[in-house]
Amino acid sequence: MRAVAAARCAGARTLRIRELMRRDRLTEHWLCEYWSAAEARWALCDASRGDDLQFDSSNVGRDQFIPAGQLWLARRSKSTHATTPSSALEQPLANDVLRDLAALNKVEVQPWHCWGAMCRPGAPLTDEQRTLFDQLAALTLDPDRSFATLRDCYETDPRVRVPTTVFNSHYLYERNEPLYG
Repeated sequence: MRAVAAARCAGARTLRIRELMRRDRLTEHWLCEYWSAAEARWALCDASRGDDLQFDSSNVGRDQFIPAGQLWLARRSKSTHATTPSSALEQPLANDVLRDLAALNKVEVQPWHCWGAMCRPGAPLTDEQRTLFDQLAALTLDPDRSFATLRDCYETDPRVRVPTTVFNSHYLYERNEPLYG
């Protein structure tokens, strides 16, 4: 466990997740996951929230947020939980799973970057993509345990690995552009 933690703590994991703002409502939000050596565990930090927080933003409780992979799998299992997203959110949620996988591999992307297995806005997912996202979501649930597989998948599957050029899907730009620079 320590070796895996040391490998991941050099860069914090940025999670794009769905926030439980109200009992039955989800909104998108980004957090940072960092290794807390003092507590020997991964902790969540929310640097973008205001003073109206009901929790410590430097140590956000796991019950406050649902990672994209967990929500994807709940949706795919047809969970009846009130926070399971509708089918209209399938495509952006699938893309968030892939962004989380990239973050676990220390590659930072923007919410509008698309590549590989991702769908561009409005495009439906294929059954092949759904199967791939099922597998990726499962890997992101416990990345310490599945890190070797997760890393191998990222390194060897061109549908998953972030290329040097990505598609900017922001409605004002909609173009291919270098990831950095």
